[in-house]
Amino acid sequence: MHGGVKKEDLAIENLDALALGIKNLEKHVDNIQNVFGLNCVVAINKFTSDTEAEVELVKETLKKKVKYVEPVNVWGEGEKGAINLAESVAKVVEEKEMAGKRIVVGNLMGKDIVVGVAGIGKVNVALTTQLIIDNYKPSCVVNFGLAGGKGKNNFKVGDIVLVEKACQYDFDLSAIDDCPIAYNQNYNDVFINLDVLDNELEKVSLATSDKFTHQKEQIEIINSLGASIYDMEGSSIAQVCKSNNIPLYMIKGVTDVYGSGLQGEQFINNLNQVGKLLSEKVIKLINIL
Repeated sequence: MHGGVKKEDLAIENLDALALGIKNLEKHVDNIQNVFGLNCVVAINKFTSDTEAEVELVKETLKKKVKYVEPVNVWGEGEKGAINLAESVAKVVEEKEMAGKRIVVGNLMGKDIVVGVAGIGKVNVALTTQLIIDNYKPSCVVNFGLAGGKGKNNFKVGDIVLVEKACQYDFDLSAIDDCPIAYNQNYNDVFINLDVLDNELEKVSLATSDKFTHQKEQIEIINSLGASIYDMEGSSIAQVCKSNNIPLYMIKGVTDVYGSGLQGEQFINNLNQVGKLLSEKVIKLINIL
């Protein structure tokens, strides 16, 4: 077996062999947590021949890597033998609904996280962001989502970028206040600055609107503001975080590029592919925060 013990000798306590065998389990845990970025609970399926010393060795070794390591004895105790495991799984992932928004609480790579599934549009994300801030008091907010890009900036589908500042390009008081398009009176500026990290991702400016951007007139406004990508949520999250003095890190994946065909079709066709690329970068970001 993994520890070098013959099958017929498995019922004999051998802590040295067990320590060798645990290395295989540690590799599985490492893959789950660091490659796939998933939560992990280790269940020790207890056999009648397992000694307390063996169970404790597995627990103590794995607890250096995993928060929850639980012996399971369903064979001997029935459902009572799995209560600790069930409670640990519940602690790792908790899901609820707040104001119609799906909120998932869990642990990712040793960090306590809260995920809000906001939906599309500025109101949805502002509501979800404020709900999380009010109820969970996060030390920072990480937003990841999809965006369109401009061909003149040499963006292509699948590019993953880090947003350093954002504006709402459909916010316009110029007719009554003689101010620039997207000017935010609360902050006396067009753009809101975000927190950024020094990593390999290109840093860009984002323009947000409650309309899907695909028309020449929209692109002209975005160009006039000096933004290079656009979405339907980002700047709204930035304003909520700035109002609450919460650091915000934002990563976007480009699904469609203006000038490269119908953008609605591009978005639908590239949604899943870009989502997978985006998740890899988000996991790396969370790991270093």
